[in-house]
Amino acid sequence: MKAAMKWAAWYELRVPDEISRLRALRQAILKWTDLAQREFAARWEGQEGVADWRADWGYDPQADDAFTLQQTERVLFASLAVTISSTVESFVADICTSLRLKLRDRADYGCKATALEEKLGVKFLSLPGHKAQRKARLLSNCFKHFGGKTDGEYVKAFDGPKDQEIEYEGEDWAGLLSGVETFLLAVAAKIPEVSVRIEDVQRLLRENRAAAKAEAGENE
Repeated sequence: MKAAMKWAAWYELRVPDEISRLRALRQAILKWTDLAQREFAARWEGQEGVADWRADWGYDPQADDAFTLQQTERVLFASLAVTISSTVESFVADICTSLRLKLRDRADYGCKATALEEKLGVKFLSLPGHKAQRKARLLSNCFKHFGGKTDGEYVKAFDGPKDQEIEYEGEDWAGLLSGVETFLLAVAAKIPEVSVRIEDVQRLLRENRAAAKAEAGENE
């Protein structure tokens, strides 16, 4: 028999890797923004005189450049929100599988979270970092289902007008990621001290990867 460990310890070990991946994505987006700005600026080198006739016609391609850059950056950060939300859901789903909780087929995050809350005897709302993961999930849902505008659920949780375009690029992503990390560690710390063999962990990872690939294929 191979070495054994606690499920709680296994999930606590996973958290830094999950958050490091998300932080790397954020840094990649920031680097892309810097590179895009420099590439756009290079387009206009030596064209100072050309701008005169464009102005005469009320045509400002540099303004179009700025808008294009902003909108692309916004979508990239919105996609980061989706990835953060997906990471939290996968983490919760894996714990449910580890603890052999019974879930209905194609259970959504709400069902998984409720089942795990009951098993752990704690409401996620009471855990540190919950507000950050909640905001990431709502930002994700607004992007996926409401065209990047605030919906009723988002306004209820974080105030502000409904149907307003969200400036994803202006969100405090560093703070959100720190909060999500705190939340995941808090969830992991509540897992019962159940011993598990290393090979069972490996089997779980294989099964979850296969399930994720299958679901992604169905959604294409």
